[in-house]
Amino acid sequence: MRVLFTVSNWAGDYFCMVSQAWALQSAGHEVRVVCAQEQAGTVSRAGLTAVPLLAPLDMNSLARLGLLLKQDAGTRILPGLPLPLHPITGARVASLNEVDLEQLQIQTWMSMVEGLLSNSDAVVDFAKSWRPDIVCYSLMNEDGPLAARAVGVPAVYCPPGFFGVNETGHLYLGVPDPAQVFARHGLDPWDRSQVQHIIDPTPVAALPDHGSAVYHASRYVPYNGVGTLPEWEWAQEGRSDRKRVCIIWGRSAIGLFGKEPEALSHAVNASVELGADVVLVVPKEQAGHLGPLPENVRVVQDFPIHLLIRSSDAVVHHSSGNTLMNALALGVPQVALGLSDDAIEVGRRCDRTGASSTLPGFLAGYEEIRSAIARAIDDPSQRHAAEAVRVELEARPDPLRLVRTLEEIAGNG
Repeated sequence: MRVLFTVSNWAGDYFCMVSQAWALQSAGHEVRVVCAQEQAGTVSRAGLTAVPLLAPLDMNSLARLGLLLKQDAGTRILPGLPLPLHPITGARVASLNEVDLEQLQIQTWMSMVEGLLSNSDAVVDFAKSWRPDIVCYSLMNEDGPLAARAVGVPAVYCPPGFFGVNETGHLYLGVPDPAQVFARHGLDPWDRSQVQHIIDPTPVAALPDHGSAVYHASRYVPYNGVGTLPEWEWAQEGRSDRKRVCIIWGRSAIGLFGKEPEALSHAVNASVELGADVVLVVPKEQAGHLGPLPENVRVVQDFPIHLLIRSSDAVVHHSSGNTLMNALALGVPQVALGLSDDAIEVGRRCDRTGASSTLPGFLAGYEEIRSAIARAIDDPSQRHAAEAVRVELEARPDPLRLVRTLEEIAGNG
């Protein structure tokens, strides 16, 4: 069987699919991953065959514009949330008066539609040449259904968790097929209500609405890139008896709001005050902005976060869906400091499990963040909830079992 994966330009969006691709390859199936050029190295380092055909779409720019449009429409999730960086220049936006939203939409649309049209041609050409038997596609990528329709095979939606098929409100994924690429290739119109199969690792307590799609529950297998396990992570000798807090601040947080949010500093200082050792996972550009740090704060850059979460007593992060699912799969309590509307909403969905607590990172003060971290470290109920979710997820079909499911879907056409 030939399996085509199509992924977005955001690695955290498709890391959840890597283990499924491994399982398919191990079962003797051929796998190809259509991606943007910037993701070719990331895909290849995962041991998969990259097909870098897609023009890049700046996901941060699109997210910034979306937040500005929400602000203009008065539909932000909470009053008082700050504006993001400028979608094009990356400069701080203090007021909507600084921004010509109409012109920004035109600029963004012209840039985006050109890439979408180019991508549609490339992915259809490749699909017709390679002839996959089934297509798996990520949350932020809609080239998958197009490729599947073009060659008449099934498509399977593979989000990283917490996102349903027909999201509205703060988790709205945008207009389906905005450039009308299905019509461009002589195909009937497509929208997300037509999703037929979805592989979803979301815990039952947080499960979103999947409409009429056939839902396949899956185990979440953490993967966050390759790395070398340092001795300080596994060696018992020299390790203190203090609790360990892993604080993760990804590039998406910086891309939307820059390096200034105080929530990260509050999280570091509160964890230290609570007597914990801190492993701080931040991009290089963020680390330099934090200034001098206490000696029990270890800074790590570009490291597979699941290797650190596993040995931590609590995790604090910017409410990334990828990080939320990693901590749930490993049974570690967590605090999500969401900076944007969608991040806060995703965190609140996860809170239904009892394994996490979500705060608006821009509005939460030091004491509120400190209390949330203290609960994650010491509250037995949150720890028991995290362990219960881990057990739930481990009992689900793993990628090897889902290979059979994908074979059956492909066989049924």
